Amino acid sequence: MGAMHRARLHAAALCLSLLAPAWSAAQEPTEPERLYEQLNESEEPGSGPLAERWRVLVRQRVWSDKSGKFKVYARYVDHDPDFKSVTLLILQKKGDQQSFKQSTIPLDKLGKSEQALVKRIAQVRKEVEAMLAAGPSDAGEPGEPGESRETAGEVEPPPLGEGRTSAGLEGLLIDGQAVEGQSLEGMERQVFSGDPAAQYGRRRQTAPEAVAPSATMRSEPWRTDFASLAAELSSSYDSSGKPKASFGSLAQLQAVYELERNLAESRKKPAAERPPQAALVQQAMACGWARGGLGPVVWEVTLTAPVAGPGAKIEHDLAPPEPFSVTLIADSARAESFREIAVGTPVRLMGYFTSLGGGAEKPELVLRVRPFEGGDDTAVRRP
Repeated sequence: MGAMHRARLHAAALCLSLLAPAWSAAQEPTEPERLYEQLNESEEPGSGPLAERWRVLVRQRVWSDKSGKFKVYARYVDHDPDFKSVTLLILQKKGDQQSFKQSTIPLDKLGKSEQALVKRIAQVRKEVEAMLAAGPSDAGEPGEPGESRETAGEVEPPPLGEGRTSAGLEGLLIDGQAVEGQSLEGMERQVFSGDPAAQYGRRRQTAPEAVAPSATMRSEPWRTDFASLAAELSSSYDSSGKPKASFGSLAQLQAVYELERNLAESRKKPAAERPPQAALVQQAMACGWARGGLGPVVWEVTLTAPVAGPGAKIEHDLAPPEPFSVTLIADSARAESFREIAVGTPVRLMGYFTSLGGGAEKPELVLRVRPFEGGDDTAVRRP
């Protein structure tokens, strides 16, 4: 297992251990977070990738002022229709205690990346609301997130300075922490690439695997050979008779699968025993973050039927052992390229996991895929 994957799984475990205090501090989910929950529950074609785009845009992140000197960890809440201000839930820490303070900040006081982010949120929100309007209105409880990528610093932000209470970014400076803000391109890249540097929100030099991403692919055969993955798969049955998946020596896949199972069990509890909604959101975010850290696969696949269109399920020849199944979803951003693939012709597809089936009746590996365009030395390419 690569260092990046070990770090991400360790951070996911840390995140779960921190959920209890985080839930009480976070209180209720914000309106953008509730929209994510509803969209993630939607069965409309393309809702999964759109939900993940939305989550990455509105999640807790570093916000910086125009000078770049003052930075805070905050969750997006809303913005002025005329783009004059943005409302954030700013994380404040004092010792072991943490809380969120809502603050409205003039947009022109923030950096260019932050201003562009708010405008991007406004654009994507129209897509989110349109898709929700087209689907069922009873979205229900928060669901599982898709293939997320979040920065490591958002699990346990460093403590803020004592007695700093300014409503703006000044006075909420993250003490002693050289955290870099991310550009809009970097934020979007977190969903649509396997660039480890983008995942961590750091300069490329600080992520060794970013120098030669194909090294990870070569060192883990299951990433480029589906048969290697299938050979690791087996299952047993729990006390309720439900299949429980085993991923053999692939510890990173097993860990994410268990996170999905835990989330599903939390959601199935009776209302009186179920964690509060904010807790479920935090648990879902942790699950999606860990799953995003699995990175890409490139498998040879033969299509058995034409691809219907963007977001459609792909009929294919991958055959895992029972009770596993594999579902491939056509990446909406690469819809045109699927039309060039002849049925019955082997083709290499690059994909990212959106689920390992921990919440399903039977283990189902779900991936969003597109035709692979690189060579041996370009195992990870930005779409």
